[in-house]
Amino acid sequence: CLSAPTYSIGYFKIPLIPVEDPFRVDNNESDYEIALYPNPTSTVFSIKLLNVNTISVNAELAIAILSMDGRVVYTANTLANKPIYVSNLAVGCYQVIIKDSNSNVFYKKLIKTE
Repeated sequence: CLSAPTYSIGYFKIPLIPVEDPFRVDNNESDYEIALYPNPTSTVFSIKLLNVNTISVNAELAIAILSMDGRVVYTANTLANKPIYVSNLAVGCYQVIIKDSNSNVFYKKLIKTE
């Protein structure tokens, strides 16, 4: 809803609604130290757990890859260090959303090359 004071011309008060930043760093992300490798990639990448004391290597991870316009282009359930094939994706930047079995959610950028 826009509102303008009656005593001014061209002044609008626009309410701002906070939007969750998909590329933010979660507070819990430092505990897990998750990385995508290789990144950038042309055909395949894996999820690397750099700190294996906080999450089991055999834990199942839910993966969603979103294009920059927000469309889901890939979803799967996989284990860490297992290859994820992306050769069918167009060249560009993607957002990878990783959810572990404890419902922790992590956001990573993936760059797809030719």
